[in-house]
Amino acid sequence: MLHIVLYVLEVIRYALLYRLMFSKKIRRAWAVAVIGAALTGVFLFIAPGFSDHAKCIYAYIGTLVAMLIMMQESWKQRGTELLILFLTISVLTKVISVPVRLLEVYGVFQRNLNDYDSMLASIVTIMILGGMLIWRKRHGMKSSLDLSSTKIYVLVVIMIVGMLITASGLNVAIQFVPSRSFSALSVILVAVTYASIGVLGVFVVHIRKVNTKMEEMLYNETVLKEMQKSYYESLLEKEEDTRKYRHDMSNHLLCLNHFVKQQNTDELASYLEEMQEQLLQIQKKCYATGNQVLDAITNYYLSQVDELVEVKVTGQVNEPLKIDNVTLCTIYSNLLKNAIEELERVGRRQKKLEIDFIQGEWFFQIEICNSLAKKSLEKETLLETEKADKRNHGLGLKNIKKAVKECGGELNFEMRDEKFCVKLILKNDRSRT
Repeated sequence: MLHIVLYVLEVIRYALLYRLMFSKKIRRAWAVAVIGAALTGVFLFIAPGFSDHAKCIYAYIGTLVAMLIMMQESWKQRGTELLILFLTISVLTKVISVPVRLLEVYGVFQRNLNDYDSMLASIVTIMILGGMLIWRKRHGMKSSLDLSSTKIYVLVVIMIVGMLITASGLNVAIQFVPSRSFSALSVILVAVTYASIGVLGVFVVHIRKVNTKMEEMLYNETVLKEMQKSYYESLLEKEEDTRKYRHDMSNHLLCLNHFVKQQNTDELASYLEEMQEQLLQIQKKCYATGNQVLDAITNYYLSQVDELVEVKVTGQVNEPLKIDNVTLCTIYSNLLKNAIEELERVGRRQKKLEIDFIQGEWFFQIEICNSLAKKSLEKETLLETEKADKRNHGLGLKNIKKAVKECGGELNFEMRDEKFCVKLILKNDRSRT
């Protein structure tokens, strides 16, 4: 009877841990538990001569088979997740059974509790896992594996401290156990522990770099989506203005015809100039380069410049670029943002912003030229940030250089006719043409 109860408890704690770690429901849980308990009872009745250890092994194997049946993923994924569950349950069992073992060692209990250790560990584990599930539900967490970077670093520190305590304990134990074999084994284990700490440190550094990279990618994707939304809104606005302009064209032609018949050249010229200005304003509402990312960024930032800036956008993108959209967004948006920030420092006078896209057979070039403020013209280097917090600013240029280097491009700076010009050269993706 003890082993039937043990089987049921094992199924329950595996199911709770599965729900806690992977946020997935299991199917036919109670049916599998009841059928498995019945099969366990039949097995114990047919083979009463088996040792308690063999019966426990049967209960554990039955639990693993039951979990495989209750999972809903592919068999390969079930095996991977079951291995994680098994290792986690084993660690929890060992940790929870430590107090009981200590009580036995110090003679608090006069009889051996080995037969009840597994059952007690299962009950305590179920209570802990159930409490964690309730806490997670109240705090709205989707999965216990969703850990922030800070929590991961805290867990790593706890692991390192535990490993150091273990190594120190082995060094102390050598003095109390007069055995060469134990001493040799302890020295090897201590060395392995310290080596593991080093590997863990390397792992933490790697995780930190990956997290930083992922944060940059997520930020750039968010910015790009915002720019694309603004671009599509500009397209809709331009389409609406164009439709209105076409609708009024017949009226414009009537007015022009009237001025022609009256031979009123001054009014005719003035009217044509107004029509041309309206058409120019419609065209300025949306710039088209041939590349959706460049279009989104160009229209997003150019919509922010004031009326004193003379904007000129030329060139087309006719072939695919050998660079992903997120990286292209990082480079181009930072370059254009820097140019517009410099134009804001120019003041209330005429200023220019020229963007030129040139695509050859193998390479693609973006050149951005912007007017410079008087203060910038007097500086020794134009690449130094003007912002007061120099430590936390000026990072845009670092991101640009890093991204350009990673994609195999080139970046050149020069001052020409009191304008700052940036020339970016990228490769075409010839494999997609």
